[in-house]
Amino acid sequence: MDSRREDIIRTLASKYFYFLTTLAYHDTLFMKGIHEGKGKFLANLHIYLATKDLPKK
Repeated sequence: MDSRREDIIRTLASKYFYFLTTLAYHDTLFMKGIHEGKGKFLANLHIYLATKDLPKK
């Protein structure tokens, strides 16, 4: 695996771990509200990391 991909995976794992460990699991309303965000977090972060160094149009 190339080093750029490894860096992306390492960053995804680190940030997702941080995200999950800072959620207010005891707050039912908060968890209802964040439900969709939990599902999109990794996808959006991966897209950002994979494209952030591409040339701008």
